[in-house]
Amino acid sequence: MGGGQVIMDLKQDGAKVSGPMTVSGPTSSEPTNFQGRVSGNSIVLEAAHGSGTLTVKGDEMTGMVYGIMPATVSLKRQR
Repeated sequence: MGGGQVIMDLKQDGAKVSGPMTVSGPTSSEPTNFQGRVSGNSIVLEAAHGSGTLTVKGDEMTGMVYGIMPATVSLKRQR
């Protein structure tokens, strides 16, 4: 359907995470600020107009993010 680069800048404070997500490419978006919670190897995200669940494995996160359209995301930590 579409694609693009997803950039998330999540900050963690205990079990809480927060930060913006931006999508660039053919389906670009303005930054969306997410808040969420870490539970085990999962992160559950919420925003005013979106949500998502990501699974963390090492330096990678994969899962679904829902907004205007659902998107499968695969993220890799940048150091």
